[in-house]
This record gives sequence, structure tokens and C-alpha cells, in this order.
Amino acid sequence: STHSADTAPQSSIHLDSADRKLCISFSAAGLLFPYQVGSATALQDMGILQSDTVMAGCSAGSLVCAFHHSGVPFEVVLGHTKQLYRDLKHNGYAWRIEQLLLDLLMDVLPDDCHLKCSGRMTVALTQFQPPPAVMQGKLIDQWESKRDLVEALVCSTFQPFYSGPKVGRDFRGGKWNCDGALTNFIPPPPDDSYECFNVVPSPWRGADINPGRRGFLKMPYNYPQLVAMVFLPILYSDSTVDHLYQLGYEDAQDWAKSNRPGFDRGGAGDD
Repeated sequence: STHSADTAPQSSIHLDSADRKLCISFSAAGLLFPYQVGSATALQDMGILQSDTVMAGCSAGSLVCAFHHSGVPFEVVLGHTKQLYRDLKHNGYAWRIEQLLLDLLMDVLPDDCHLKCSGRMTVALTQFQPPPAVMQGKLIDQWESKRDLVEALVCSTFQPFYSGPKVGRDFRGGKWNCDGALTNFIPPPPDDSYECFNVVPSPWRGADINPGRRGFLKMPYNYPQLVAMVFLPILYSDSTVDHLYQLGYEDAQDWAKSNRPGFDRGGAGDD
């Protein structure tokens, strides 16, 4: 699907302004999630993404936000990602992602994750109430418990009839909820007082950190390949996960050279 650039957060190039707060937005990504983990790791290493940095996430991007603010090291996240992708590749993925992701988040996130994340990150959901199936975007930034946060994350990543056997998930009673990408592909900052830039694992024209910023011809994957990799675990190996992670890391560094002078060096990208 296509998304209008005027619905996305505007690119920020004046990030050193002392009177503006920073928000980093992570788009929907599907199985291209390792790209976002790599970008987030580079932003951490460069001192741009800090413990109190406000984040906004949609679908897989919301997981990046939750892991960061819950204090789960991205190295650990990458290991769990490889395990999950192996399971999906060898044991099938149809209708399994919903439960596997829920179990993983309940296992990996700390018990106080809802306290650490509330007020520091926004999760984008799509809500609808059939019939008629009228969709509207919902942005959530407060959670009452670990389970409440995990349910929001699973709803934000839920792709109808793909993640699970239903069209959506119930969240806090009442309405059905599904992938936030349907209404907020790149979720906005909390308000206009924030400088915001985004991470998008595709050559999307509204993106700041993305695989196309160093030139479309230099991309290691063409656009049809990237689309297929959003949904198909069979296309992944551990080395594919590592490669996407490294690509995200390097693209974030490249972005910082132009938009965050002095913050374009990090150690982990050389590992």
C-alpha cells in the first residue's frame, strides 16, 4: 500500500535546537524488524537515542520502543528474533505469530515494563467495530500492567488472518484492534513541540533513516524482495537477520553524518 508523505512526521534537520524535544518514530516493518533494531542500536551508540528519549512505534516498530524503554539489550532482542524466525520458517507461520509473539514478550519484558514505558513511548493501533468496519487510528502511551502493554504491542503488530485466525484482537474490551500500519504507518510525535525523525525499512519517500537514502541502486535488496521479506519467514536465515541489522546500523550512521554532526560514530557497527 502507499502512504502520503503529508501524514508522516516531517524530517528533522535542526535536532540540536535546545528548545525542542526529540521524538524518534519507528514505522511498521513486518519481518524487516532487524533493520529497525540495527538502526536503534546505532542511535543508542551515537548517544542520540537515550533512556529518556520519547519514541513512537507502529507494528514491529512498537516492539523496538518497548524493548528500549524496558531496558532489554538489543543484542538480546536480536538473538530472540533469530530464534523466532527459525521457528516460523521450519514450523510454519500461518496463524502462529500472534501467540508466539505474546509468549515471547511476556517472557522477555521485565515485570515493570509498563511503568518504564508509560509516558515515554506511543503505540499505534487500528481500531474498528464491525459492522460496519469503520477503522480509526488509536495512539496509546499509558499502560496499567505488563499484560496491558503486551496486549497493546500484539494488537499493533496483528495482521488480520495472517498473525492469527481472526480479523483482529480485543483490547481493553469493546473494539477489535489490528495492525497500526493501516492508519498510522509512521506514528506522529506526541505534539508539535517535538522534533521528530523516523526509521522506515523501505525506500519510502517520507522516510529519514531507510535503505534508499544512500541511493536506490546501492540497495542490497530490490523493492519486490523487500515486500516479500515483510511477510515470508522462509526467506530468512540467521545471516539474513544479521545483514538487515547491519544495514539498519549503517543507514542510521549515514543519516547522522548529515543531520546530527558529531554523532556519526558508534562502536557496535564494526563488530
